[in-house]
Amino acid sequence: MTDTIQTLLRRNLHEVFGTRDTARRRAAIEALYDPAATFVDHGGTHAGWDAIDAAAAAVQAATSGFIFAEDGDAQVVGDLAEGAGRVAWTYGPAEDKRRVTGADLVLIRNGRILALSAVLHR
Repeated sequence: MTDTIQTLLRRNLHEVFGTRDTARRRAAIEALYDPAATFVDHGGTHAGWDAIDAAAAAVQAATSGFIFAEDGDAQVVGDLAEGAGRVAWTYGPAEDKRRVTGADLVLIRNGRILALSAVLHR
């Protein structure tokens, strides 16, 4: 399957931030992100693959049993050469799937995520 900005957003949500499998997460980071990528969230700015991996691992460690789900369709401008996108998401345990809501905003360059910002709604 050819990646699109929508599939990069989806894969990032599920394969990077939504997995507890460290080897799968790292492989996804290396496939999806530019080596110089940055991730910004309420915890700060995380630059490079190692820092992004550590940030995703910290999310998983703090939220046992939580699952990410997309909350509607992704919005996209541009293309994989140079584009941007946004996907809203929910995060929570099976009994409260909307415990946390937010959105990921990405900048794409040369088919990879160059910058990701996660914005919490609640």
